[in-house]
Order: sequence, then structure tokens, then C-alpha cells
Amino acid sequence: MTQFIKTLVRLRIILRIAAARLPLMVLTLLLAGNSLYVGGSFINISGVARQRLAALEPLSGSAQAFNAGTVDGNVNALTLNPPTLYVGGNFNQIGGSTRFYIAALKASTGLATVFSSSTNGLVNALANVKQPGDDRTREEGANAGHYTHTQRD
Repeated sequence: MTQFIKTLVRLRIILRIAAARLPLMVLTLLLAGNSLYVGGSFINISGVARQRLAALEPLSGSAQAFNAGTVDGNVNALTLNPPTLYVGGNFNQIGGSTRFYIAALKASTGLATVFSSSTNGLVNALANVKQPGDDRTREEGANAGHYTHTQRD
């Protein structure tokens, strides 16, 4: 529990640093190891051009090399299943590829993976779901009253 509280305090400090440097909104955060993934409607973060999706150093708030390139709509949701970062939002381009509302990116680079799924509306939530005794992981998302389910073996 103590580690969790320390992480929340660090996250609060990072958000203050990032907020001072963001011209637009942060809509989602995901702290994973040595990266704080940030999604939203911004076009610059920590003095570096990153369209709506970035990875920051958790302690300093400085931008990491991760770059999803042109993201043409807001990023609303993030979940990580290493080495893949799943992204949901209101976009058609992300990670150098055409992806409609949901995308899988290489967590280290921001480039799109071969995963190509789509939905007919914006995605507001994502979650990793693992069934007990099952080695497969499903990424699940919700959008405007609809439900998306993707399973990888």
C-alpha cells in the first residue's frame, strides 16, 4: 500500500509539471514501469511535439522517444499488455497506420502492430481481462452503448 501511495504522489507531481506545459487536455493516464502514457487532445507535451499520445518519464515528466506520429483524434483510453499498448479514442490515424477508434501499438516505439480491429464509434474505456487458468488475454472496450471484444491466443 505504501508503494501505491508513493506512486500517486509522484503522479500528482508529474501532472502538475505536465499541466503547465500542455495547451490542451489530458484525458487518460497509464503508469506502467518506467513510462507514464498520456492520452488526450494535446499537440505538445513537455516541450516536444506529440499529437494526443505520449510517454513521459515518471519522475521528471520529460518526453520519452515513444512517438505514435499523427493521431487525428482524441485519445480517451489506454491499457497495456506488454509489449503492446492498446489505445481507444476518436481517431482514424495512429502509429503510422489507419485504425478506426481502437489500435494496438508497440509500447516502446508507438508504431502500429498488425492488430487491426475497428468499431463504429469512439472508444471511451479499455481493460485487459484474463480468465483464471487461461493464458489468453482479451482487450475489451466500450463505446456509445456498444461493446468490443478482441481475443489473442
